[in-house]
Amino acid sequence: MIVPRVISDSGFIDIVNSQAFFDMTSKLTYHFDIKNTFHVELSGGVQNLFNSYQNDFDTGAGRDSDYIYGPNRPRTVFIGLKFGDF
Repeated sequence: MIVPRVISDSGFIDIVNSQAFFDMTSKLTYHFDIKNTFHVELSGGVQNLFNSYQNDFDTGAGRDSDYIYGPNRPRTVFIGLKFGDF
């Protein structure tokens, strides 16, 4: 993927050819019917399953704050519990 990056205060733009990435999230959910008016839903999953992550962020006072092209977080495991009448 071709990504523009401002590398100086004058606005000079460097064109960076970044590595390809694939961002995938997987979630499994199970639904329990406790009563007709009360349900419980249990879920869990993984965000960014393949751990694609941008590793060349700009730093310092003159950094390009718009130079972000990859997934915003590394691999993350999550769980959830939902209950009520839904």
